[in-house]
Amino acid sequence: MKCSFERKKNKNQVAIKTIFTLYFTPTLSKIIPMATDKIFAINDVLVRDEIVEIPFSCDLKKCKGACCTLESELGAPVKKEEIEEIEKILPVVKNYLTQTNIDEIEENGFYEVKDGEMMITSVNNRDCVFSFFDNGIAKCAIERAYFDGKVD
Repeated sequence: MKCSFERKKNKNQVAIKTIFTLYFTPTLSKIIPMATDKIFAINDVLVRDEIVEIPFSCDLKKCKGACCTLESELGAPVKKEEIEEIEKILPVVKNYLTQTNIDEIEENGFYEVKDGEMMITSVNNRDCVFSFFDNGIAKCAIERAYFDGKVD
């Protein structure tokens, strides 16, 4: 019996193959299905299945911390236990933040609930409230406090 993820993945593959078959030349549609066997959709975004198998490691020198500064109303999802931990270490973490980020946290908090999900807030719909810049690279104040031995 296939799990719901596999059924959805297979349905997405069929849909992708159908689209390519209908809209592209016969030659191209023979090539494309080989590539689409390993593609599935996540919230209308096509993703290769390697995303769940290959360990991820960003290259900060190349991306400059882009994931912490993407345009968005909200940042990373958080769990209740993580929020409780962040609340405990917040006084220490604030030492790494700009006054703009501190003001945002003090005025609006560091998380909010949207569509039933708890998410970290952002400054001006862009930077995570816990981000700061070090030589032009966005970094995480929580992570920095950890590496400096200030929090566990």
